[in-house]
Amino acid sequence: IKKFQDSKILEQIPGKTEKELIIEKFDNIMELFFKISNFDIDIDTEYEQDILLQIRKEYYDMSEALYGYEMEALYMGELLENHIIRIKSREGASHVNIDRLGIRVLINSIEDILYKNSANYDAYTNIVSSILSILPFRMSKLKYFDILHDALMKNLNDYPIAVAEEWIDNYKRIFDNTLHDNYGIMFGDYFTDIQRFKSQPIDGLDTDALEDMIREVMSLSSDIRELRMLIIDIGVMINRLMIILLHRDEISYQGMGEDAKIFKNWRYGVEEGSLTANAKEEFMGWMRKLDENLSDAEAIEDESIARGKEFHTDSDAELSAVREASIYYNDIAYSKYEMLFTKSKEMPEGYLERLIDNLIEYIDRSIVSMGAIERKIRMRRLLSVLDLPFQNIDEFLSHIEYSLNAKIVSEIEILDSMKSLANWVEEFEVREA
Repeated sequence: IKKFQDSKILEQIPGKTEKELIIEKFDNIMELFFKISNFDIDIDTEYEQDILLQIRKEYYDMSEALYGYEMEALYMGELLENHIIRIKSREGASHVNIDRLGIRVLINSIEDILYKNSANYDAYTNIVSSILSILPFRMSKLKYFDILHDALMKNLNDYPIAVAEEWIDNYKRIFDNTLHDNYGIMFGDYFTDIQRFKSQPIDGLDTDALEDMIREVMSLSSDIRELRMLIIDIGVMINRLMIILLHRDEISYQGMGEDAKIFKNWRYGVEEGSLTANAKEEFMGWMRKLDENLSDAEAIEDESIARGKEFHTDSDAELSAVREASIYYNDIAYSKYEMLFTKSKEMPEGYLERLIDNLIEYIDRSIVSMGAIERKIRMRRLLSVLDLPFQNIDEFLSHIEYSLNAKIVSEIEILDSMKSLANWVEEFEVREA
């Protein structure tokens, strides 16, 4: 509610249809919260759950469409930045000297950071990803596909089918989201803006004009991201509301009905300063109780397994209900509904390989219509989001050295990348100090 009111983001949403849909569904959510909170009203939990899940799906589809536009805007920004580098390369090619020692010192610094963080998987993965997103991309298509194949076979091998399929679909969207179902359909004004940038000739523009375009593109990307994050916040709120709906009989908030009236009239403002704090405190208290119930139920299940027999009590139903609430509560990223309750289904032999081959074929088809620079930018972005695409530190360091080789990459591009890498190393060391 505060985000709606403070940022005035609703006025920034292009397109009457989407704006009205966002407001209408938010009204539906507030109305449902009012009904759930009023214990004088009998509600059909299953019916209201279906309505809430439908609203959740509609918001999720909006967030996915916005993600596609945001990615395309970012790609456009990178393309323009690369064009500036090419202009500088043509203008100053005869005046550039590559500092070989500087490259070696930089690689040594990166090597130290990698080894110091090699035991922390998340930190190490983020480091590799950050470096890959900065390095110039010079890799043959065949080698790229080999790295992609091996990394995904390793990363997805232990996942259930549905999770692996979703990851593959996500990688397709990251590489080229223009083929997504909602791209160009929802938020058509954003689509029009992006197509305007894409269709504008840039070969004759100087660096000042290109930098102006970059600022416009990045401003558009920022607006899209702001709206997408708002929708994700609403999605997380829907998750919380689902918990309250499913466990309504267990909740007895003092004054909850009065709070609900205020939320129902959300468009008129929320003036009560203590309302948000009180609601959060009471909800967190109930969630702590939920965690305790989950621990107790899991302890019963573990004891059952240890004794080699099943306890046929109400614990199975309790465990299922508590787990469902816990899943909703922990979904702070607003995941696709089907991913929240994925059943552990083993991967049939050869199925993962077929999924990965399908992704590679998708990329191969997509790059046919792309220029060389756009192809490199998109291939680099996808490589940077994979978990550890290289086998070990030595192989990754060899890739860094190869990417900074003046025989393969323009000297201006190397200098630009070295500057960005040096800044990244400095910022990383300051954070870790």
